[in-house]
Amino acid sequence: MAEITGTGEPGATVTVTYPDNSTSTTEVGSDGTWSVTTPPGLKDGDVVTAQSKDPQGNLGAPNNETVDGLGPTTEINPIGPNTPVGGTGEPGATIEVTFPNGDTETTTVEEDGTWSVANPGLEDGDEVKAIGTDPVGNVGPEATEIVDSIAPTTPSIDPINPKDPITGTGEEGSEVTVTYPDGSTATTTVKEDGTWEVENPGNLEDGDEVTAEAKDPAGNVSDKDKEIVDGIAPTTPSIDPINPKDPITGTGEEGSEVTVTYPDGSTATTTVKEDGTWEVENPGNLEDGDEVTAEAKDLAGNVSDKDKEIVDGIAPTTPSIDPINPKDPITGTGEEGSEVTVTYPDGSTATTL
Repeated sequence: MAEITGTGEPGATVTVTYPDNSTSTTEVGSDGTWSVTTPPGLKDGDVVTAQSKDPQGNLGAPNNETVDGLGPTTEINPIGPNTPVGGTGEPGATIEVTFPNGDTETTTVEEDGTWSVANPGLEDGDEVKAIGTDPVGNVGPEATEIVDSIAPTTPSIDPINPKDPITGTGEEGSEVTVTYPDGSTATTTVKEDGTWEVENPGNLEDGDEVTAEAKDPAGNVSDKDKEIVDGIAPTTPSIDPINPKDPITGTGEEGSEVTVTYPDGSTATTTVKEDGTWEVENPGNLEDGDEVTAEAKDLAGNVSDKDKEIVDGIAPTTPSIDPINPKDPITGTGEEGSEVTVTYPDGSTATTL
């Protein structure tokens, strides 16, 4: 049967008053403690008052206490097969942990709201239960947690250069630790979109190795991924001769991203194909003498020097054709370097420089 207890002066009479103004009276024992039986009907938030009177009839100051009728909430942290079983709860509450085989462990919640018991050798998929009882005897709801012994997905590292942030992908919520060549580390958490990022330490050099491994909330650790620092800029892309209307083309390092900048500051970006060529649309407003530039960025973020090309909007000199007979080669003159296309009566053509 539940009791209301307290302390006082031995021999004093204690009167306990309930919310409905009914009372209970008892005497403080020689050990300085007293108790009365809890009446039915008390609920969480009710105020109970106790006042003592010594044998000489002197009254003490009344003391109020609010009824606590709510059981403490208990939470269990993610559990791995080798990590302690722990969680959070109401400070001072008693936590009883039940393992899959029926064994139990009991502990008390610390002042900081945490508790922990030893792991008895749990396996993946085991269910662990915990329930809390506060100091006044209220029992809280049961918490459960499933043991997780599966390592998280190995994080991947995006290509790295010596200066930009180091990024990659991984299992959402896992903790990624990046280790640099000098042994220093940086730690971050994988976001909801599966990406992560840490600062570049600023002392990386071409050829350095950077590793990353992930740890999930249960403490399981993934394999390591590694990436070699690329500090070498890609080959400067070249731009083919440009006219005011045709696509702008050129060559560059396969896989690099080429950004073409027009005279008005606008840009177009494309990726160099396997055959080493690239192409972007002509903006349609280029004029003879305009300057167009192109620079490349590799997967690691290194940027090349710029190439430039001047727009040629002037048609070449009209070629002249020498006299023709039915059998000899057809010859003529024209602007050096220009491509001459000869068209025959049947519509076929021949081209030369």
